[in-house]
Formats: sequence, C-alpha cells, structure tokens
Amino acid sequence: MKNISNENKLEIKCRETVLKKLATVKKQLEGSVQKENKKREEEFKALSVYQTYEEIQDVYAYGEMTDEQRYMAIALLENHEKQMEYPTTNNSAALSILNNFCSTLNREIRDFKWECLSDTEKEAVAINNAKFRDDLGTKCRGKSVG
Repeated sequence: MKNISNENKLEIKCRETVLKKLATVKKQLEGSVQKENKKREEEFKALSVYQTYEEIQDVYAYGEMTDEQRYMAIALLENHEKQMEYPTTNNSAALSILNNFCSTLNREIRDFKWECLSDTEKEAVAINNAKFRDDLGTKCRGKSVG
C-alpha cells in the first residue's frame, strides 16, 4: 500500500469504530426480531385452526378474537408464506435500516482502502480477480445442472 494520508486513515478508522459500536445494537435488534418472529409464528399457529372466513368471523363476532387477530387469520388463510416474509415491526424495519447502513460503511471502507493502493497493487488485484472468475467459471461449467 502506498502512503495512506492521515485523512484516509481517520476516515477508515472512524467507520470501523462506528461499525464496532453498532455491532452491539445490531445483536440486540436481531434478538428482538427473533423473539417477535417466534411470537408471531405462535400467533399464526394458533390462528391456523380456522379453515374458513365464516369461522373467523364467528369467533370475532363472539369477541374471542381481536380485530388484529382477525386480519392475521384472514392473511394466514390467503397466503401464509407471503405474510411471514415481510418485516412488520419497528424492530425488523430498524434492523433492515441498520444492515443497509453497515453495508454502506463497509463499502466506503473498501473504497478508501482501494484508493490507498498503488497502481501496481490495483493491477495485481485485478489480475487475481480475473483468475478467480475464470476458475469459478470453469468449476461451474464442469458441474451438471438438473
């Protein structure tokens, strides 16, 4: 690596520090999302006993189900997998935002480090990448599909 300016060193170090500090928050959010998903799966499991819209409406009419549970039961009837895919909580949305932010920081770190490489080092990386792609392509062509 050629001489890294103090500015670039600072930029890289700051981003790495932010990523390190956010790792704790990310782990907490992942735990919360996991708990929410488990709770949600249990709720869906409990609501999966209803096989028709009429059943759901009857239970709702007798006050044995909340409005939210009624919508969940209907969604479950219509398309369980699709309903389970989408982030529907504040924590899952926050985790998604945090993951995007961390990806951006990681990309910026790689960009700063790339800019610090000499032309010779950049050329060597390009050659190694091309060789890797060729090797990977050879492996993929060698395997049968289907």
